[in-house]
Amino acid sequence: SLFSEELNVSKKVISDDINSIFKEFSKYNIRINRVAGHGVFITGDEFSIRRAMKSYCKYSIGNKVIREASDNRISVEDQELWINNFGQDNFEKSVEV
Repeated sequence: SLFSEELNVSKKVISDDINSIFKEFSKYNIRINRVAGHGVFITGDEFSIRRAMKSYCKYSIGNKVIREASDNRISVEDQELWINNFGQDNFEKSVEV
């Protein structure tokens, strides 16, 4: 798979990682969909996806304080972190949702 080749890990590691985040995503009513030959996709409403992204960004930077956005938009810092972790293309796709 593309992820396993790009990250230089086995397909099982990728599969296990996806399974481990399934529970976390389910808290936000986000589903992980695996489509043979096409990849892995998430589905959910925009608000839920934004909340999950915000939660991930807070978790991944540890002690760094992220500015709270009262309207649940992504701060500039969160956007940069997301792009650094997942790439500009994936960020733009998530915004379209």
